[in-house]
Amino acid sequence: MEDTYCSCTEAAQILHVSTASVRRLMAEGKLQGFRTPTAGKHRRISRASLEQLRREMFPETPTPH
Repeated sequence: MEDTYCSCTEAAQILHVSTASVRRLMAEGKLQGFRTPTAGKHRRISRASLEQLRREMFPETPTPH
């Protein structure tokens, strides 16, 4: 199964944190992802990793559709 990715901004909205927090979570290894090879070096966060962390942060919250 192929993993899908989202932007740093999308991840921040899902987790209800700032984009700086998403970058920190990536640096700490709590979110998995990569930086694009283009000039902007944008971050892409694994949706599977994001969902796992979201469940840890908000265990009672249902998955958004």
